[in-house]
Order: sequence, then structure tokens, then C-alpha cells
Amino acid sequence: MSDKSNGNGNGKMTLTRRDFLKTTAAAGAAGGVLTLTTGLQNAAAVPPTGTPTAVAKRTLTTCACCSVGCGQVVDVAADGSVLDVYGDPNHVTNRGGLCPKGAATVQWVNGDRRLGTTDNIMGITGPMYRDGDGAWTPYASWDAAITDAATRLLTARGTVDAGNFYSSNAIAFLGSSQATNEENYIYRKLIANIGSNNTEHQARI
Repeated sequence: MSDKSNGNGNGKMTLTRRDFLKTTAAAGAAGGVLTLTTGLQNAAAVPPTGTPTAVAKRTLTTCACCSVGCGQVVDVAADGSVLDVYGDPNHVTNRGGLCPKGAATVQWVNGDRRLGTTDNIMGITGPMYRDGDGAWTPYASWDAAITDAATRLLTARGTVDAGNFYSSNAIAFLGSSQATNEENYIYRKLIANIGSNNTEHQARI
């Protein structure tokens, strides 16, 4: 606020629009800091429940979500179960930081939607296909699923009608930033051989 008089000789302070905005912003920031500090104090005052599982082994690894290659630490229990996955503070690339994808990689192991897990909430135990009515049917085995996929790809490659549901234009491919140059070269040759231009990159999904 300004300490200048209003020109009437009464000695009262004047409040400019700029001073008002500064004062309001400062008061709001102070209130937010006070609320945050109080919340952190209250959270710290609540003791954790249960007994934490001891970490039997720590393994250093590299995140597979993109080509940056951030370092990760995997905490493993004595029974082999993964307790946590977090950024490696000593890694030269990320210094302990992880993006949302990297921070969520523990769900690759412990996710309740993972195939083959006993607590899979989707009830999916293996590869499945969807028929024309939208119903999902499980394959007898992974070999059966791969054989069926290869057969359908060959059928689509031989269909030049762009309006046909099973044409090559109806097939899409997803690339990976973790693949080597040689792997990507072969993969791109496969895409060209199928006759599809529908390609996307894994890091943009």
C-alpha cells in the first residue's frame, strides 16, 4: 500500500489497484502455505498401520517405457515379490526422477489386470479374440493365438479393397523406442510387406 496522502490533507493512505492486487495475492499465498503446513503436520502425526514388509534385495534396472533409459531401483521381498519400483537417485540420466509411466511400472508386476495372476480382476488368463458379436473367446493356447494372427495377417495382405474390414488398411502397428535399429528395420519391413501405413509410436500413447 502507498503511504501518500490523498491530497485532501487528512493524512489518510491511498490504495492503488496495483497495491490491492499485491496485498490480495500475498494474503492468499500465506493462507495456502499455512494450510499445506498444517496438512503435512497432521499427516505426519498419523502413524502408519500394519507391519511393513522387509526389503530382502534391491536391484538396479532400466526403465523400458522410452529410449531415455532412466535408472530404477526395484525393492524385492524375501518371497520374491516386488515391493516397489522407484527412481535411482545415483543414475546419471534421471537422478531419481521418473515420469508417470516410469513411476507406474510397479503395476506391470503387481497389477490386478496382468494375465496369469490369480487376483486378475478381469478374469483373463490368456490370449483372447473377439468375434463379430463383440464377445471375447479365449484361445486354447498362445501357439493357437499366434497361428490365427499370422493367418489373418496373410488374408489381410491379400485384400486390396480399402473398404474391406479385413484389408491391410484395417491393420495398425505400434512401434517401440526400446527396439534396436536392426529390430526396427525388420519391423518396418514387415509393416511395408503387409501394406499398411497405420503406424504409431509407443512413447506417444
